[in-house]
Amino acid sequence: MNFTNSKKPNIANSNKLLGKQMVTQSQLNDILNKTVSAMKVSPEAQRKQTQSDLEQKYLDSQTKLQTAPLELEKNKKNYYVFRNGEAYYDTMMETELKNKAAQIQQQISEKFSEETSNAKTMNSYYNTQLINSKNTTELYEEYLKKNIVLEKTIKNSHGDVVTNDRKTYYETEAIDSAKLWHKFLMGCYYILVVAFVISIFVSNSEMSRVKQVVILIALVLYPFIIDAVVKWFLSGYTTLQKDASRNVYLDL
Repeated sequence: MNFTNSKKPNIANSNKLLGKQMVTQSQLNDILNKTVSAMKVSPEAQRKQTQSDLEQKYLDSQTKLQTAPLELEKNKKNYYVFRNGEAYYDTMMETELKNKAAQIQQQISEKFSEETSNAKTMNSYYNTQLINSKNTTELYEEYLKKNIVLEKTIKNSHGDVVTNDRKTYYETEAIDSAKLWHKFLMGCYYILVVAFVISIFVSNSEMSRVKQVVILIALVLYPFIIDAVVKWFLSGYTTLQKDASRNVYLDL
C-alpha cells in the first residue's frame, strides 16, 4: 500500500515537468520562428516597418494629447461626484468658471487700458504735429508776406538807385560842363587882365597910375575873393529872410 501511494506523486511530478518542458519548448519555437521571420525580412522592409511603427506611435500620442483635456475633465468629474456628490462638483465648477471669467475680464481690462493709453499718446502726438504744422504754415505765410514787401522794397531801391545814378550822371555832366565854362571864362578873364596891364604901359590914359594900379590889384584879387564875398552876401540875405518871416506874436 505504501509503495503504491509513493508512485502516484512521482507520476504527477513527472507530468508537471513534462508540461513545463512542452510550454518552454513551444516558447522557444515561437522565438525561433520570429527570429527566422526577422532574418528573412530585408533591411529596407525592417526600416519601413520601424518607420510605420514610430509614425503610429506619434499619431497615437497626438490623439491622446487632444483627448487628454476631455479625459481629464471626465475623470475629475467622476472623482468629485463620487467623493462629494453632484452638488459639490457643480458648485466647484461654478467657482472655477467665475475665477476664469474674472481672470479673462482682468486681462481684457488691462489690454483695454493699455490700448487706451496708447491711443491717448498717439492723439497727443497727433495734436502736437497738428499744432506744429499750423505754426509752420503761419510762419510760412508770414515770411511770404515779408518776402513780398522786401521784394517791393528791393525793386523801389533799385529804381531809386537807377534814378540816383541818372541824377548823379546828369549832375556830373553839368559840373563837368560848368568846369569847362569856368576854365574858359577864367582864361578870357586873365587874357583881359593881361591886356589891361599891357594897355597901362602902351596906351596913354587920363587915369592916374594910382587908380590903374588899384584896378589892377582888384582884378588880380577878384578870382580869389569873389567866392567869400558871394557867400557872405548870401548868408546875410538868408538871415534877413528868416527875420522877415518870423512871427511877431511869438516875440511879444
